[in-house]
Amino acid sequence: MDPEHSALKKVWKQCRKIMSVFSDSAQMIEKRQFSKAIEVIDSVIASSQNDPLRAKQLHERKCRCLNGLGRHQEAILECTSALDIDSQLLAALLLRGDSKLKLEMFEEAIQDFEHAVQMDNHNQDAREKLSNAKLELKKSQRKDHYKILGVDKHASEFTIKKAFRKLALKYHPDKFSGASDQERTQAESQFREVAEAYEILSNSEKRAAYDRGDDLMEQPQGFNPFQGAHFTFSQGGFQFNF
Repeated sequence: MDPEHSALKKVWKQCRKIMSVFSDSAQMIEKRQFSKAIEVIDSVIASSQNDPLRAKQLHERKCRCLNGLGRHQEAILECTSALDIDSQLLAALLLRGDSKLKLEMFEEAIQDFEHAVQMDNHNQDAREKLSNAKLELKKSQRKDHYKILGVDKHASEFTIKKAFRKLALKYHPDKFSGASDQERTQAESQFREVAEAYEILSNSEKRAAYDRGDDLMEQPQGFNPFQGAHFTFSQGGFQFNF
C-alpha cells in the first residue's frame, strides 16, 4: 500500500538481484563458466538464508559448479547445505553422490544414490548412477593393475610397455639369484604381479573387459605370467624380446 516504504523497497531490490543471479548463473553453467557462476551466486547466497526455497536452489547450483570444477569436497558441503534445508532435493542428492564417487567414497555415494532411487524409483539417471557406483566399489576391491604398473587409467600402450619393462628389470628373479630366500620370494611375487598386470593391460580386449569391471581375477588354467616376456642377461643388462 506504500510504494515508498523503505524496508519493502530494500527487500524488493534484493529479490530482483536474486532473480537476476538465477538467470545469469544458469547461462554461465550452460556455458561451463563455473567460476563466474560461483562468483554471482556468492554475492547473494548469504542474504538468501531467510528464503529456504531460494537458498536450497542456490546451494544446489553452487554444488553443480564446484562439481564441474572438480572441487568435490566443497561440492559435498554445498549439496549437504541444500539437503539440510530440503532432504528431498533430488538434484542435490545426485550431485553429492557424484562428488563422493569422484573422491572414491564408494559406500557413501551408494547411500546417496540408493536414497535417490527410493525417492523416485522411476528416475533412470538415479538408477544408472547407483549401478555404476556399485560397479566402481567392486572394481576398487580387486587388484589394481594400473597401480601395480604405476600408470594412470588412460595410459597408452607404449607407456604401459615402458612401465612393465622397468619393473620387470627391477624384480626379475635372475637379479636376485644371490639374495636371501625371503628377498627372492618377494621379488618373484612382485614380478608375477607386474607380469599379470601387463598380460591384461597390454591386450586391448582384456583391458576393455577389466575397465568395465569384468571379473578377471580368475586366470585361465595354465596361465604363465612369464609368457610373452622373455629375458636374457648380458653385460649390458636385461634384454627384452616380445
